[in-house]
Amino acid sequence: MSAITETLYQQFHQELEHFILSRVKDQAIAKDVLQDVFIKIHLHLHTIKDSAKLKAWIYQLTRNTIVDYYRKHKTPTDTAELPEDIAASNPPTEQGLENCVTPFIAQLPPKYQEALILTDINGLSQTQLAAQLNISYAAAKSRVQRARQKLKTIFTDCCRIQTDRYGNVLSYEKLGCARDCK
Repeated sequence: MSAITETLYQQFHQELEHFILSRVKDQAIAKDVLQDVFIKIHLHLHTIKDSAKLKAWIYQLTRNTIVDYYRKHKTPTDTAELPEDIAASNPPTEQGLENCVTPFIAQLPPKYQEALILTDINGLSQTQLAAQLNISYAAAKSRVQRARQKLKTIFTDCCRIQTDRYGNVLSYEKLGCARDCK
């Protein structure tokens, strides 16, 4: 462990352990999650550009690690069982909006359709996409980002979409496009 990580551990471990314990309600699990948090801190500390935002970054990393724990272990069967601040970061998807995605994707050029379907729907990583399409990782990443931007443009032309600060869809309103969004 680096000296910086050790210093951060000394400074934050008790506070973070209480934070985690208030969300997972099991001391052993809280310690496991805390260990995962500090592994991630150690591995990704070099990515921090603004040291003034270090504490916020650590807490966001901790919240994400708790969500990862719940996803991996599938302990809750419903988001209602998740702690409120974690469930809020993963709200249920609007069913009507799901019905609209396929026709919107179909409007994209074929290379962008393929990129979105393979990554966002079929779950391939961008590295796997690059290998499958025999293109560079940078090209795959760019293609997925462009496809998402084009899809967003199509959506915003048709619907007024309200999102939370994380980009999760909270609500939408059809603006009169010809799409059959139920």
